[in-house]
Amino acid sequence: MNAQFPGSDLKGWLAGCFAATATLFVVGFIKQILHPDGLTPGSLAAGVLVAFVHLAFIIMMSAIPAAVVIWATRGLRVRSVLVFAPGGAVIGWLCQGLITPWPDTILWPFVFAGLVAGFAYWFVAVRHRLVKR
Repeated sequence: MNAQFPGSDLKGWLAGCFAATATLFVVGFIKQILHPDGLTPGSLAAGVLVAFVHLAFIIMMSAIPAAVVIWATRGLRVRSVLVFAPGGAVIGWLCQGLITPWPDTILWPFVFAGLVAGFAYWFVAVRHRLVKR
């Protein structure tokens, strides 16, 4: 096994965390624009603060499930984006579903953010290996 793989996996996971955070920020941004009060400097500042909090939680909550998915796909030699993107969506759903205090909370933004994160991981870590062949 090449010593470069763990570094690309870490870069891919961090890219996925940042992609999920950006996705949730954009979803919140669009919701605020469509809100009757509109986008204000205060709501934008609150959105940026919430994005940093989301990033911290995404990093903490996704580390172990993402490592399991990365380990399993590495062992099975899976390289398809059709595995990583849905895997990220499941991780997004699972992580948010486990910690939410409100059982009827809409989880779709987190599922979508996980889907984007899985694609970002594939693009940075797996596609990189495919291109080097």
